[in-house]
Amino acid sequence: MTEKIKILNEHQIQHVIDVALCSACFEIQKRINQTDGGIAGVFFTGECRDRFDTLMRQYIELEFAMAEED
Repeated sequence: MTEKIKILNEHQIQHVIDVALCSACFEIQKRINQTDGGIAGVFFTGECRDRFDTLMRQYIELEFAMAEED
């Protein structure tokens, strides 16, 4: 890769994770005509949200590590 990889700071990483979760929930809710957010806010609290965040952080770290190797 010829251009330098821009590393994300903690705030940016959390923003990416939030956008990923919101996008996924929106796509599901759109398909079932759910207009008020449904149960996503309840489901993605506590342990479920922590697990989602952890998986996304691992994915982000992997993508950056792989990009740096190119």
